[in-house]
Amino acid sequence: MNDEASSPSADWGNHTIADLRQPVTKALRPGTRVRCRSRDFVSNWAKAKAETSEILKLSAEKNDADVHSRKLAILDMKKEHDKKLQDMELLNAQEILQHEREMLENERKLQEMQLLNAQETLEHEREMRALLKQQAIEK
Repeated sequence: MNDEASSPSADWGNHTIADLRQPVTKALRPGTRVRCRSRDFVSNWAKAKAETSEILKLSAEKNDADVHSRKLAILDMKKEHDKKLQDMELLNAQEILQHEREMLENERKLQEMQLLNAQETLEHEREMRALLKQQAIEK
């Protein structure tokens, strides 16, 4: 039998990382050689595949969490913006109401002044008529 095939490192023994990357040549019977992977390689490959799968799963979960976090932040900003907009609309409505009240008050004062002016004008006209009558009588 081949010394290489019967040695522990060639069979299923300890291999370096470089060995794991290369298939092991193994003699199954005299005159035939088959390239196969060691059990350690297969085991390590399965572990690496599982770790990679776990890493990808965790990465996807982290990305999902990040996306969810961003969505929540956007919703919070939208709520804050809507609140500011409502506050501005309320303030605007209050100012409009205050201006309308002031306009009504000014219109009421204007009407009072016009009425007072009309009364004074009427009284002056009466006084003028009375003076004219008195002057006419005196003549």
